[in-house]
Amino acid sequence: GATSLIMCAEIGRSLSPQLARVLSKHTGLPLEAIIFTSTHSHATPEQTEPIDLYFEKGTEVTSQQLWVKLAQDQMLAAADEALANMKPASVGIGYSESFINANRAVKYNQTDKDGKVTQTINLGYNPTGVSDKTLAAIQFNDESGNPVAFIINYPVHGVVMHGNTILDGKTGVSADIPGIVSGFLETKYPGSV
Repeated sequence: GATSLIMCAEIGRSLSPQLARVLSKHTGLPLEAIIFTSTHSHATPEQTEPIDLYFEKGTEVTSQQLWVKLAQDQMLAAADEALANMKPASVGIGYSESFINANRAVKYNQTDKDGKVTQTINLGYNPTGVSDKTLAAIQFNDESGNPVAFIINYPVHGVVMHGNTILDGKTGVSADIPGIVSGFLETKYPGSV
């Protein structure tokens, strides 16, 4: 059968094309066979522009270059492991609902010095506003029917760890809600990703 690779990284989504090309070159798989996505977290470094990851040891580089290089190296190692352990799999999709998200568009009234009131919409918490509660889950099973991989899609700003100070008063890196969901599934279904 056909070989395809699905990768997810916790980096800025604008880097996805750059890293997908690196992944294609490294694995020999065409870009059309690679699904590359990223989770969103405010508790990780974010790189929003293409970045030079080909630097010599001992060269002075930015912390962002080091972060993305680490993510790239982990991605390539995961791809190598996945390709070395390929097995036939079946795939299915299911839908449910989750109620942890909320509409964030809130109307605010602002009064200027002359008493004129203008209304603006900004980020906040709007529990009565429209929000999609649909949770989609794609599940890949081995030939025995055991789950080996999941793709979960849910419309939530998964950043509850934003501004955390869990690292001796400094912001700690966190995979946040997507990381908790991944960890739960990997614990419940050992060997899955």
